[in-house]
Amino acid sequence: MMMPRKNSMRSLIILCFLILFACGCSGGKKTYQIGVDPSWFPLRLAGKDPNVVAFTNELLEEIGKVENMRFEKINKNWDNLKQGLDDEEYDGMLSSLYPYTFNLRSYSFSDLILETGPVLVTRAGANNRSNLKGKEIAVTSKGDEALLIQHYPGVTVRFTPQIPVGVNELIVEDIDGMLIDNQIAYAYIQDLYKDKIEMASDPLNDMGLRLVTKHGQREMLIKKFNRGFVTISRNGTYASLIKKWNLR
Repeated sequence: MMMPRKNSMRSLIILCFLILFACGCSGGKKTYQIGVDPSWFPLRLAGKDPNVVAFTNELLEEIGKVENMRFEKINKNWDNLKQGLDDEEYDGMLSSLYPYTFNLRSYSFSDLILETGPVLVTRAGANNRSNLKGKEIAVTSKGDEALLIQHYPGVTVRFTPQIPVGVNELIVEDIDGMLIDNQIAYAYIQDLYKDKIEMASDPLNDMGLRLVTKHGQREMLIKKFNRGFVTISRNGTYASLIKKWNLR
């Protein structure tokens, strides 16, 4: 049986109204889906994984406010996060993937939103930061050794099997300093080794979290994200979030 023309027109009007209402409720904001591994592997965060989850939630919200867009997080396991982006299951991902040249052929990267690179840690009150030549500094990896020599030529490098071992050697003055990932160092300074050790440098490289998209796609997303990040960095919102979530 055919629907009366009058009823058909009424249904069409209602449908159009619902569509317009939905658009009005969203404020015209475009929604981007962002893949996230809540464990942030392979980053070492000293148990601050939930802090980083909360921090990135609020960071995306604040950037969305200033750039008139929305973000929806999609949780994925670390071992298939990148594959999900490659398969276009979401528009971008928050990841510690580094923008090496070979990665730039496949992906586009935002500005760095959370620093996780190693910092130089010394005994509290030490006055040897400006001249470390001949000083003995502990590292736990070949990568940190190269980074240390690059920034502090002339140091003597000592390898240590574990961070707590090196920190204890530092406290008893067997060594003069140690390279420790930023978030781990901050956790140690706040807790077990408060007033005994301190950070003597900013992170020595630009490792950390970024928004990553497929190369040649979502370039406007990266542009707006970076622009929004600059805005909240300048108005103090970013620093407030870092402090709120105890990320240095």
